[in-house]
Amino acid sequence: MPERNVAMSRGLGSMQRRIMEELRARPGGDAVGGDKDLLLEKGLHDLRVVNLQMAHKYGGVLHGDYTTERWQASFSRAVKGLRYRGLIKVFTVVPLSYINPLYDYPYPIEELADGFYLIWHSRQIRFVSVKAKCLNT
Repeated sequence: MPERNVAMSRGLGSMQRRIMEELRARPGGDAVGGDKDLLLEKGLHDLRVVNLQMAHKYGGVLHGDYTTERWQASFSRAVKGLRYRGLIKVFTVVPLSYINPLYDYPYPIEELADGFYLIWHSRQIRFVSVKAKCLNT
């Protein structure tokens, strides 16, 4: 195999650009797990929702609501790169705008002085916002 002396681009990749465009175009405030009884604050995004919407938009859906392995790997790598570059903020203590007190959630929910928060204990990057300095880039 011939050796390549091509330098890698320092700019965002196509998937990273698409994710940033999608996050900027959305208001956030997603329903967690598709359940309207648990809503994120405006400006916060559930990457599971974003991933599925983008997969439908760009043809990364295998069937139904399942993404292809190739799409999922590309999306995950792009999100990690955005985090590394400081373009998105990742939340593990996630502010909620609405919670139905009658529902038993599968996620730990804490009530703090300024509202309710979902506590996310996972290596998976799921809840994010676009950093303010990156909104106009």
